[in-house]
Amino acid sequence: MQQSNPSPVQHATGILDTEDDMDDPVFDELLANIGSSLAEHTAVVLPDTFDLEEQINELSYTCPVTEQQSMVNEIFASFMDNEQIVRCFLNQQYYRCMKFYAQTVISEPGKESPVPQCQLTAFYKLWQSHMTSAEYESECLPLILLSSKGTKPALYSAIFKLCTTVRQLLLSDEAAQLSYIDNQKMTSRATDGFDATARGKIRYVGGYAIAKLKYNYMCQVKSNMYKPVHWALVNLTQRQ
Repeated sequence: MQQSNPSPVQHATGILDTEDDMDDPVFDELLANIGSSLAEHTAVVLPDTFDLEEQINELSYTCPVTEQQSMVNEIFASFMDNEQIVRCFLNQQYYRCMKFYAQTVISEPGKESPVPQCQLTAFYKLWQSHMTSAEYESECLPLILLSSKGTKPALYSAIFKLCTTVRQLLLSDEAAQLSYIDNQKMTSRATDGFDATARGKIRYVGGYAIAKLKYNYMCQVKSNMYKPVHWALVNLTQRQ
């Protein structure tokens, strides 16, 4: 029986498992097609402030200790030799990151407040779901084909580090556009008009009250420690 041609993913896996030279016409053609396809379909590009070489230098291990860390450095070096393909991939991830942010974070014009935690949590869930999807693995294929020596964990570690910088870049840019409430506006109105001495006394009394409540609660727990569960729960519920 005639063996069928390997798929692009199988072809990439075969390259990673062997130490043959990369002079392969199938590999060259596949890589060129992927690079041109990425360049055509990427509508969003990273800001001009994003310096790929600087980011890779920061992500590289200065003194690698393990074999995987050395592989990650070699993978980063191969990325710099194919900067255009890496930039196309990062543009694609930046676009997806912006899309997830727009879906989850609702910005209200004129509202001077940070993004609610629930919206940020929803954003991180979408991003994490994307990073573990089959679609993300297929998008990583152009970068996987760039290195012939790296193992799969080392390759995904290097790619993950780059994607993290893209996400951090987006969040930092969005955070810079927010105008936070001035600290004076966040001061409780209950203490407006009080001088420093009066506010200090309020803090002292409040701290004492909290410590007293904690002490009474611990005494209640200790006194009910060896009682039947039912009565212990009743006493604690009444105390709370």
